[in-house]
Amino acid sequence: WPPGHSGARQTLQLLPQPALHAAHETFGAICLVFALLLDDDDQVRGDQMEYLIQNAPQGTAKDTIRLWGLLREGDPRDRLALVDLCLPALRMMTHAQFETFNKNLWALIESDGSVDLFEYALTKIVDRALAARFEIRKQKRTQHTSLQSIQGHLGMLYSGMAWIGSDFQADQARAAYHNGFGALDIPAPGFVEDFQDCDLNKMNDAMEHIDSAAPSIKKRIVHGLATIVDHDGQMTVAEAELLRAVCEAIGVPMPPVLSSLDS
Repeated sequence: WPPGHSGARQTLQLLPQPALHAAHETFGAICLVFALLLDDDDQVRGDQMEYLIQNAPQGTAKDTIRLWGLLREGDPRDRLALVDLCLPALRMMTHAQFETFNKNLWALIESDGSVDLFEYALTKIVDRALAARFEIRKQKRTQHTSLQSIQGHLGMLYSGMAWIGSDFQADQARAAYHNGFGALDIPAPGFVEDFQDCDLNKMNDAMEHIDSAAPSIKKRIVHGLATIVDHDGQMTVAEAELLRAVCEAIGVPMPPVLSSLDS
């Protein structure tokens, strides 16, 4: 669910109370975030747990697997809402705690050799909401004051969102893409016709460039992304996660997306 969405408030009330309680204190919030990263594959999850036993503070592995057991059958739509619930407690970490947390976070993410959309969004949330608190993230100087100057990067980002939102159906993705640029009222660069050519690495590179645009430009960009999401009248979990990642990456609030979030 997007932050503040009524669905997020309703579904969080249905989550196991121990998980909700954990989110409100620092150690519990750390373990809860780690629990959300545990893999469904037994072998990968076993490797992750062994890593926590060897590298995380005492008790982390035990509480992480306990919380995973409570959440494993949960709705994927709740994951980002749970992360948001953890943020106030995570902001109470000391600098040393954050460094350990961030190192362990990345170790869990990289344990299966790939980064999925939820993991990617989580790294952007941590970078924006937590790393900035410890003065790790540097403010970017404004370099772009027009959409035209970052048109190619927008083409990559909008193509990625369109492919993900259309379940990789080319005609639907292409239509959603042009719908997004229609909201910007600028000519659309060429749609990336092969979805494999707009992977997370390339979209991340596009976001890095877009992050140096003026705030008013960024808001228009997010509006165009929301238009792509709303093209088919519903928002999938993957679209919500990518949209959240973009908003965190470029420092723009999540827009109110009126369409329903489909499971």
